[in-house]
Amino acid sequence: MALQEEFKVTYERPAASLLFAALFPVGIGVLLRLPKFILEVMARTPWTFDWIRGLAVGVPALVIVVWSTLPLTPYGEGMRMPDLILVGHPTLTTIAGVVLGYLMLDAFKKDY
Repeated sequence: MALQEEFKVTYERPAASLLFAALFPVGIGVLLRLPKFILEVMARTPWTFDWIRGLAVGVPALVIVVWSTLPLTPYGEGMRMPDLILVGHPTLTTIAGVVLGYLMLDAFKKDY
């Protein structure tokens, strides 16, 4: 029994690593859009939100990122993570995270 527990500690990916792998791309997406967002903030005009882009692109990206992180939280203890997201194509979660982070700042537009 001690050998099995040592294997789990040594070779299984901890939840913190999976959370980082899912949430880090969101931060990268925010950083990619940040310079242009700062320039838009400097222009003092009213703000609008692009609902079509937010719903058509943001919601599916959010679902993929949440779906990959929810099983690691206490709320999703019994949930299984889809193999497509975890094992098959981890780049899907990375791309969805970058798109979500970029869109978080891109959907807010200046009303010219």
